[in-house]
Amino acid sequence: MSGVNKCSFCGIPLTLPFRCKSCQNLFCADHRLPEVHQCKKLKEVRKTAHPEKKALKSTPSIKPYKIVIEKPYYAVSPKPSKKSKDVMTAYDTWLMKGKEAFSKGDNEEALRCLEKALKINPNNAKAWLVRAQLLDMLGRLSEALECYRRSLEINPYDVESQEGVQRLSKMSKLQQDASAMTWKRKAELLHRQGKLEDALKHYEKALETDLTNADAWVDKGFILYDLLRPDEALDCYEKALELDPNNVAGWTLKGIALGSSNPESLVCFDKALAIDPENHNALYNKGVFLRELGRFQEAIDCFNKVLRLDPQNMSATINKEMAMRGWKGFKSYGRSQWALEALAREDSKKGMPSKKSSFKVPAGVEEKIIDAFLKKQASEKKQEEVEQKNVEKSRLLNQALMLKASGNYQTAIKCCEEALEIDPAYEAAKQTLYDLKCATETFFDSNITSPDSKENLEVTLNQLKEDLNHYREKGDEQGEAETLSEIGERLHTENDLNSALNNLKEALNIYKRLGDLKNQAEVLAKIGRVFLEKGDTASAFKYQEDALALEKDSENKEGEVSVLINIGEIYEAKQDFFTALKYNEQALNIQKGLGDEEKMASILSKMGGLLMLRKQGDKAVSHFKAALEIYQQLGNKDYEALSLSNLGAAYLSMGNLSHALEYLQRALRILRVTENKDIEASVVANMGSIYKAKGNWGMALKHYNEALALNRKQGNKFGEASNLMNIGMLNTKRGELDLAYRNVIESIGIYDSLNRTKQSAMLREFIKRYLFRDPPPKLDLTESRAIASGDKKLPALKPEREASAKKPRRKKSKKRIGKKVRKKTGPQDDLLDQVKKYKASGNYRLAFERCEEFLRLNPTDKEAWKLLGELYVELGEYLKADDCFKKTKNE
Repeated sequence: MSGVNKCSFCGIPLTLPFRCKSCQNLFCADHRLPEVHQCKKLKEVRKTAHPEKKALKSTPSIKPYKIVIEKPYYAVSPKPSKKSKDVMTAYDTWLMKGKEAFSKGDNEEALRCLEKALKINPNNAKAWLVRAQLLDMLGRLSEALECYRRSLEINPYDVESQEGVQRLSKMSKLQQDASAMTWKRKAELLHRQGKLEDALKHYEKALETDLTNADAWVDKGFILYDLLRPDEALDCYEKALELDPNNVAGWTLKGIALGSSNPESLVCFDKALAIDPENHNALYNKGVFLRELGRFQEAIDCFNKVLRLDPQNMSATINKEMAMRGWKGFKSYGRSQWALEALAREDSKKGMPSKKSSFKVPAGVEEKIIDAFLKKQASEKKQEEVEQKNVEKSRLLNQALMLKASGNYQTAIKCCEEALEIDPAYEAAKQTLYDLKCATETFFDSNITSPDSKENLEVTLNQLKEDLNHYREKGDEQGEAETLSEIGERLHTENDLNSALNNLKEALNIYKRLGDLKNQAEVLAKIGRVFLEKGDTASAFKYQEDALALEKDSENKEGEVSVLINIGEIYEAKQDFFTALKYNEQALNIQKGLGDEEKMASILSKMGGLLMLRKQGDKAVSHFKAALEIYQQLGNKDYEALSLSNLGAAYLSMGNLSHALEYLQRALRILRVTENKDIEASVVANMGSIYKAKGNWGMALKHYNEALALNRKQGNKFGEASNLMNIGMLNTKRGELDLAYRNVIESIGIYDSLNRTKQSAMLREFIKRYLFRDPPPKLDLTESRAIASGDKKLPALKPEREASAKKPRRKKSKKRIGKKVRKKTGPQDDLLDQVKKYKASGNYRLAFERCEEFLRLNPTDKEAWKLLGELYVELGEYLKADDCFKKTKNE
């Protein structure tokens, strides 16, 4: 390390050098004092000043260090004193044991040894630093922070200790905030469930963690007000406003707690509106109080402002109507009793005689208004709960990503687990958790599984079953039905279709007893999807129709869109792509009115896929481009890449290989940044199909293998089976029949394990026709992998294949009898020539069009059928190719 300054005493590289004023040499922070490095110049000066005395021998308060650089930390040992050789030997022994344990990966043992060493010599700054770093790596942040601080007390100039203290202090504050937010979130959930006392206890715990949280004080006050303890609620609001005078919610709720009889309540609303003039809650509550006080015109102005900000606000509309009736004197049946009573209260305060009226509100009018208001309030509350859950889980995921970037994997894992407690189906949290566990594989001996692994599904199912028993014991039918519905969905994911149906039907019966139309429709749609998976399209259609009728009755437009898409999938399964498009078009028209652009893009992509199946490539491209523009505007990179991949597939189906490859490469560039491996695998596989269509089998095989590796890493069994099938078919074209057989067998084993009977049947037929072996019965995944790896022998070829292989070729007759020439038929011959020309140039779309046009004119022409079969072979459609070749033999 030439050119790097080193300590003149211990020899370590210097990051922060100190120069001795006496001897002018450079030293580290530990040996900077002349007494410590035993400065020779200082001794000479002292001898000159005091010739009769010997140089004073000072014992430094900080012991000198001998530092040995190791990888990746510093193993520290002090320079042993002559008086305490035995103690120093024990100290060095513990350090060596700790070093050996660390090199073996046993961090706990290394930490224990280091603690023993520090008991012998507690003034070693570097030893405290190493202990802090070990504790930091093990996730014991509070202990690590104390060790960093102890190291700084001994050596205030240590840069690593300073950085450690700064970083962990910030992390400690983040954890404290996260703890407070966790208690606050639990309290909010309990509050929504009506468990006010429990919610209050959780808010108190949140405030114990952080007394400066103004929002927590406001929420606690809100709970106390609901518990009919307004005085305590007011104290909480006062405390919140002391901490944050600009807290709009605090001023608004304080005004509500004071009541309409207290003139200060309107002052509170005015202060809230001075901070945020467009705050819905402050404007609305001020309008309600003004209406109750009989100040109708001012109340109407407040409600008009609310409706300008939110035209769909039903509560403001109802209260404005009531204020209007109060202002106009109820022309049809007089002013309402409640308004006159409010005016009487105001008059009595002013010393005026109270007014009475013989007019009363007709029976049933106020009840209807209140019912409408309560229904709207319940709907808003439920929507708010969903939004809060989404915000909370996003916050936890963002915190996990931040902790992951800083290297604090254990705390990041906890954040992901909390996010999954809120929403067990949160895919982004699952993937981040999986990545974190993979990243910590070198530090922890744990079995890492994919987020969608069977073990994880079993754990989730067991948890749901425990929840189900809890709801049944409690007699909570709503919770029981929701849990049964979720269990049905999970079983559907695992392809346990019969059990899924039983659970969903049980949930449906409960919802019918409760009269819950919305959830009935949702469960009916789920049952329809299960029947579609079973191949029972008639039952699937019946259940989806029932769901659609309920969604229309309850005017749930979002649910109606989902059911229309489901019905489209049924017609798609029946190969009726035209009707499927019609249903998706209806869903798109409704969705445009709802304004959810991401859902619109999803429907456009679905319609593009259906248009591809109808061989309307141009229209499919326009739909995919419309979806792409929406995703680009929303900034959704993953779905932008997916749309680019769809465009590539559309151009591939049209035979435009250059455009297809261009779009797929653009998609791949985005996915390499976003690291969405599932979509990346799909894009890479599509690129393999393009190279296969071009005849570049080497590049095609490379891309298929790359996609296969990505699918296996992600645990995507369906994608793995699909890519093995592609590789097997490509190896068939290359003449590698044994290798192709192994690939296809492994693919069949995976499809059988997933209960994908349609794909398994197609591949068994492929083996029979093109690989000349008897197709196997239902395969176990282990058995199929054994055949694929070569541990098990391949079955023999069919006898007829062997016979045809051994049969000698018939010798050509020397005598030329004559050549069979097909008669020219004029312009039709030009079509066949064009087919050959387009096929040779790789433009398969035009080749197909010309060949089909020729066959419409000459349906029995064997040469045309042979060309069509060859085209299907080029695209890997072996079953269709086989049908074409049969036509050449008149089969």
